Amino acid sequence: MPIFCLRPAKEQLNDPAWMLSRYRGCCQVAASSAEAARRYANGAFILPVCPGGVPPDCGGLPWSQARLVEVQQLPDPPADAVVPVGMVLALESPVAETAPQVLEVAPA
Repeated sequence: MPIFCLRPAKEQLNDPAWMLSRYRGCCQVAASSAEAARRYANGAFILPVCPGGVPPDCGGLPWSQARLVEVQQLPDPPADAVVPVGMVLALESPVAETAPQVLEVAPA
């Protein structure tokens, strides 16, 4: 089963279509084609209800848009590897675009 790397275009992360996705980082997807990989990523990351409704200028689901997400087929896994069709692996923290939080512990 081919594995595809989906990489969002950093310069497009402010596009309104990304409001529909809970994740905006790189991921790897096991799929029969690049288009199938895009569909699996949409299924894995799209919010069931977009706050404020779907933006009228979003142009559709972000993982399906070539201008927002680059897709590259990776080298085939070893022949004995078991890779489930539709497996989506997020490669970054879902909050990677936000500043880290500093937690303070109260003295005992």
